[in-house]
Amino acid sequence: LFTEEDMPWDLARRCHSRLGDFLQLQERYPQACEEFEKAREICEKCNPPVREKAVVRALGECQRQGDEEKGKKTLLTAKALLDDPQQRDEDTDDVLAAINEALEDNQAGEVNDQVKIIQQMMASTSRTSGGPTPSLGASTSAKFDKATLGSDSK
Repeated sequence: LFTEEDMPWDLARRCHSRLGDFLQLQERYPQACEEFEKAREICEKCNPPVREKAVVRALGECQRQGDEEKGKKTLLTAKALLDDPQQRDEDTDDVLAAINEALEDNQAGEVNDQVKIIQQMMASTSRTSGGPTPSLGASTSAKFDKATLGSDSK
C-alpha cells in the first residue's frame, strides 16, 4: 500500500510537530483529535521505534485532556509497546518515565476527585440540618432502645 517515502509516519510526525497547535484547537475542532487518533493507530500497526512511540505518549496526553479513560488507555498502550525488550534504546527510559508520571498524575487526580466528592457530601449534610448534626450511631441506637423498651413492656 505504501512506499517507504509515503509511509504514514509522515502523518504521525506532522501531528507530533503540530501538537501545541492541536492542543489549542482541540476543543473547537474535533477533527484535530481524529488526526491524532489516526496517527496513534498507525503507530500501533507499525510497531515503531522508540522515538516514534513518543508520538503515542503525546497522543495520550492530548486525549487525556478531553477523555480521561481514552487518554489512560493510550498511555497504557504506549507503555506496553515500550516494555518490549526488542524495541529498547536510549530514549526508552525517558519516555517510560514520562508515561509513568502521566499515569500517576491521572491516578492522583482520581483520588483527589473522590476526596472532593466526599467533602462536598459532608458539607451539604451539615448545612441542610440547620444545627448540630446528631451522629448516625446515636440516632440509630436511640430508635433501637425505644423499640426494645416498647417490646419489653408488653
